[in-house]
Amino acid sequence: MTDNNKNFLIALSLTTTFVVVLIFFKKPKEKSNRILFPQIAKKGDNVYADAVISIKAFREALNNDENNNVLEELKTEILKDCNIRISVLDGKIIAYDKAGVEIAKEE
Repeated sequence: MTDNNKNFLIALSLTTTFVVVLIFFKKPKEKSNRILFPQIAKKGDNVYADAVISIKAFREALNNDENNNVLEELKTEILKDCNIRISVLDGKIIAYDKAGVEIAKEE
């Protein structure tokens, strides 16, 4: 192999390496679309309807004098299935999203 061929291959490999590194660092960063908490009241969402149904189910469980373990299990299931937190304040049931924004409350 002649010196010209060696120099050509070295220059080619250095250029290729430089281009690959340049492309890697200049590549636009992908924006993360990850949302930590669900958005409330998106078009077509039935968040309010789910909250009302959850409140009714929890009220029914309270009226049937269910023990605290059953009520906590019901809260956990509602949170897993609908992303709605249920709490009781002053005897009224209130539904919140995971971010703590009130969705619906018992009147």
